[in-house]
Amino acid sequence: MGRVRSLTGPQVAFGGSNEWLTIENEFFVIKYHIGQEGDAEEALTCAMWVRDNTLEKYSHNLNLRVTITLYSDRDEIRAKEGACTATSHVGSSSANLGIISPSWKGSWGGYESLDSPFRRVLNHEYVHCPFYIDLYTKSRGYRDPPSWFSQGLAEYISGNYLPSYVNRVRESVEQGYFTINEPYTWGIYIVEYMYSDYGQDRVIDVIKSSAPTFNDALDKELGVAPLEFEDGWRRYIADKFGVESK
Repeated sequence: MGRVRSLTGPQVAFGGSNEWLTIENEFFVIKYHIGQEGDAEEALTCAMWVRDNTLEKYSHNLNLRVTITLYSDRDEIRAKEGACTATSHVGSSSANLGIISPSWKGSWGGYESLDSPFRRVLNHEYVHCPFYIDLYTKSRGYRDPPSWFSQGLAEYISGNYLPSYVNRVRESVEQGYFTINEPYTWGIYIVEYMYSDYGQDRVIDVIKSSAPTFNDALDKELGVAPLEFEDGWRRYIADKFGVESK
């Protein structure tokens, strides 16, 4: 566990203080308000678990520390980040995550239906760090992946199979519809298919690909044309839910 020190930050409207404290280690800096010491300790413990969990499915080495800012409630994170629960800001040389504190007892946007909603949401946002840094730091290649890929990867690695995702996809597939109309819901299953059929290394190759477009990256790194790739994940999802593919 790292040392605790004071850091003067921007004015904080909620709580009436402009003082942030931090606790940090080799990989993370946790920013928190005075009185949130327990939350900060829990957040750092969760962050280390999240890093280890992510490494199992996405081998990476961030040459920077990720800053995680803990907000007291939804009012504060909305005012500061424009988000309801959590958000990420990732550049080629920086990674900053904002999230409601672990002790928050309100809604986590559906993640409360799973165990450890704070850890799950944090894991989702953390995955965006190596993902976008890998995209932004490559010398050439596409940098605009489809949202189902970026969000689906974060949900898949985090294991965030929300009941709403399962029900929505099952109902759609049973009716013969395979339209990607929500990136989290469909993305998690398409990325699951990619890992199942092609493996971790080749999925990461797609992220780091020097190909000019995402579809070109599928062709180059997976050896599959876009239409063939779509046919593959459709069959995979149909089989997963016990439905004959049309």
